[in-house]
Amino acid sequence: MTDTQRDKYIMEIHAKVSVIEGLAARHDQTLYGNGQPGVCKRIDQMEIQQRDCPAREAFSHSARNNRLTAIGILVSVLLSICAMIVGAFKP
Repeated sequence: MTDTQRDKYIMEIHAKVSVIEGLAARHDQTLYGNGQPGVCKRIDQMEIQQRDCPAREAFSHSARNNRLTAIGILVSVLLSICAMIVGAFKP
């Protein structure tokens, strides 16, 4: 490799690094903000709001109550069927 080829490669690398440096600075500003909440901070806030949402908690309680009710109805129906079967075989 000659000195001119080496210098050419070094200049190409320098040009690419300059572009990457600008992109990295823009991504850092987007992710972490520039005096305002960045994407990372906003995602953290959204996760906290979702975790602490009263509607989510209410839904989970109602879903549990609905499952318990469905199980209770199913048990009642099965017991009724068993009672009818036993009653049919009594003399």
